Amino acid sequence: MLAAALVFQDRIRTRTPAGFAGVAMEKIDERSPYAADPRWNVAKSELRHLVSMGATKSDVILKINATLRLLGDEHSMLVDPVTVKEKMSAFKGDGTPRRIEVASIDDYMYVKLPTLTEFDEAIAAKANADVSNGGAAAECGVILDLRENGGGSMWKMISAIAPLVGEGRLGYFVSGDGTRQAWGIRENRAFLGEKSMGAIPAYGKSMLSDLPVAVLIGPGTLSSGEVVASVFSTRSKARLFGQPTGGMADAREAFSLGDGSILFLTTARLAGRDGVTVPGRLRPDVWISQERSEEKDLTLVAAEEWLQSGCR
Repeated sequence: MLAAALVFQDRIRTRTPAGFAGVAMEKIDERSPYAADPRWNVAKSELRHLVSMGATKSDVILKINATLRLLGDEHSMLVDPVTVKEKMSAFKGDGTPRRIEVASIDDYMYVKLPTLTEFDEAIAAKANADVSNGGAAAECGVILDLRENGGGSMWKMISAIAPLVGEGRLGYFVSGDGTRQAWGIRENRAFLGEKSMGAIPAYGKSMLSDLPVAVLIGPGTLSSGEVVASVFSTRSKARLFGQPTGGMADAREAFSLGDGSILFLTTARLAGRDGVTVPGRLRPDVWISQERSEEKDLTLVAAEEWLQSGCR
């Protein structure tokens, strides 16, 4: 009842630009790890002044989004109702089935992990089995290609490659007040803090988490794709190849503002399994400044050479 009453209050308040700005600022104050930045208080004063001078909701959206970028938050955004519908349509895609490529090449396994959604459980389960079954032939290791992974459901992605990841704590999410929530896999279930995030398909006794893994990253690796990459960034038998990621390695939640607008807000920063907070973009261990030359994928070639050097 209380939650419903609060939603109704927000719906009433957001009818005016002043109320709309007020609700958005309250959400950021309450949940954003960037709200502690002194520049946010300055921006709030400027926003109140803009509204008092007759600013529209569109003006409020522009100001809040510009301020979030100024604070270093590349992932959050306030979106109007029309844009929300456009983004939802784009997220659903064009109907083309998603596919996780798992292939045995010479003496290593190649896995191309794309964006997955909460609805891709069957795709993740099939990839989980394919990765587990292909591990026997991967004598030299695995190449995990995340260069076209723009985010989505991190839990479905982790489920898909669980045989490579192994069980245990895989990282942390750190809120604005410093509270840490561990996340990972335990007894065939993904977990976040004390909360179960869903079952992981049984991948048998053959764990592949000791294999060398070359992870391919780049500016197209975003959000949950970066979370997946972070799992391997501190592992002794793993290396990141390519270019820096897009810089959205954090936890983001969606808050409806009552008028159809949505505030997609960063609510926690990502930390690796070593507890160190990821500083924006994940950077490769092996930097490939030019990804392609003629017909060669230089990032892939470098990853292959690294795996082969440890297999001789």
